[in-house]
Amino acid sequence: MPEDRYQSTFGLLTDLRRCQREYAANGFISPFALGNRDAPEKLWLSKKLFGREEQLERLLSIFENIKAGAGEIFTITGPPGIGKTRLVEELQVAVGEAGGYYGMGKYDPFHRNTPYAGLIEAFRGVVRKILGESPEGLGYWKDCFLSGVGRHIQMIIDFLPELECIVGVQPSLPESLPEKNEKRFLNTCVEFLRVFARKEHPLVLFLDDLQWADSASLTLIEYVLSGAPLQHVFLIGAFRDNEIQASHPLARLLERLRTKAVPTGVMILGPLGVEHIRQAIVASLSKNVMEVQRLAELVVLKTHGNPFFVGQFLQSLYLRKLLFFDFETGVWRWSEQGIQAQSLTENVIELMSGELQKLPPNTQTVLKTAACIGSRFDFKILSQANGAPVADTAEGLLDAIDKGYVKALGEGYRRLHQYLSPLHASKENGMTCSQPAVEADGSFEFLHDRVHQAVYDLLPLHSRKPLHLKIAQLLLQRMDPKGLYENIFHMVNHLSQGVDLVIDQAEKKEFAHLFLMAGRKAKEGAAFMVATNYFNSGIALLSERCWQEDYDLAFGLYREKMECAFLSRQIEEAERLFNFVVAR
Repeated sequence: MPEDRYQSTFGLLTDLRRCQREYAANGFISPFALGNRDAPEKLWLSKKLFGREEQLERLLSIFENIKAGAGEIFTITGPPGIGKTRLVEELQVAVGEAGGYYGMGKYDPFHRNTPYAGLIEAFRGVVRKILGESPEGLGYWKDCFLSGVGRHIQMIIDFLPELECIVGVQPSLPESLPEKNEKRFLNTCVEFLRVFARKEHPLVLFLDDLQWADSASLTLIEYVLSGAPLQHVFLIGAFRDNEIQASHPLARLLERLRTKAVPTGVMILGPLGVEHIRQAIVASLSKNVMEVQRLAELVVLKTHGNPFFVGQFLQSLYLRKLLFFDFETGVWRWSEQGIQAQSLTENVIELMSGELQKLPPNTQTVLKTAACIGSRFDFKILSQANGAPVADTAEGLLDAIDKGYVKALGEGYRRLHQYLSPLHASKENGMTCSQPAVEADGSFEFLHDRVHQAVYDLLPLHSRKPLHLKIAQLLLQRMDPKGLYENIFHMVNHLSQGVDLVIDQAEKKEFAHLFLMAGRKAKEGAAFMVATNYFNSGIALLSERCWQEDYDLAFGLYREKMECAFLSRQIEEAERLFNFVVAR
């Protein structure tokens, strides 16, 4: 593995010189351990898991029971950055070795109006893994889906379009009464989940940051867990207990599950101790660090043992040269006096904001634009929304990746370098280079939602609305009708944050149609509260003469809003809207 190779020229040169001396003196080289003086010359924080051995063993033990036929519902709680996500990620190897499937979905505070976002992301990961299987494997899954879910599979395809690549194009569903749609959709979701619940391929579903889950997701989760017990399925939910009050929808859901006697395992993660922090520092800096025990004690004092905060604090020390590599001796050193002087802050956002503002202006601009797009983004939209030369955007994003604020997924990192090569060549030749055409260059994501939040907070309030509107318009330009329907929630969520800047009435009418489309899709998925919000956004864009000039649009928005009120058991509001519409 790369981390087990030489990490520095110093370490390699030290061993070569030893070989040279011994050979010159003796004519041969005695065996010796390589890399005794090796250490990375830059700070690379270790990705290994420390201090969670007991918790990981517990999860692995539960998974063994899942393979044998059990079903398990499990929640992991703790403050942000405590390592909930990192712990569950360790299960992936065991799941893969057992021939199972692992799906992870994360809820985002910036997209709470996207119904089933975390569930869709989790199942998208599973479906994409299936798409990489042999033709025989794809045939097996096609039979499983069509026999297990039947003709209602189109309801799942509407939210998970990748599924159509497995089962093929399906006929449209017949019309049914709105009040029956909700039960039909929920039952179809349960049948879809049960397709995976088999001994030959157990399923692990991890839903992260449930404190930000939309109401439709919570309703579906409750419906699934309140039904017949699931076998060969391990459902794990993680949330921040310090952000959940008794009145929070998730807290109320958990209380209802307890009332229904649904067995749910619980794990509470606490801070790491000095020994675990010492191990993490040694893994990151190699053994060549002076007095690592004392450094670990100082880091724990400043971070209270929060793993994410530890990483950000070490990064901050490195950037401020309070933790540095001594090229003369090949040893990492640190300034105790300088670290002691660092102000203690409970807020990791505050710490990161300070470091982010020290980045080059171009890097800051790229990060702010990316934060507006979302926790995950692709380079094409980023470069267009950023409004700078493509090479400048690539350079800023690479800098953010190298400093640990953003992660490249797939081929993204390699492709970014392709944009820099013509730039560098032109600088050397004193010529102006032409911008390469931007293609789909893979995805990128922020290291952690705390990083995403810290960057977004740096964006002035007056700059957010126009940037969100620009992103929505760019997304609209690049999509065909099918792509628009598949990504309608993502598009209108950006639109809703900047639509009040739109003045042109024709553009308002176009956007009102988009909100109508998004609302209808959410309504078909039984996400009535989210759908109502979309219909309200569309209604706000209607002109005063909408009933004379845009009758079908106005009627559609008000009628759909009326049906959502009825389906949400808001009978008086449904009655009011009914009378309002009939009068027109």
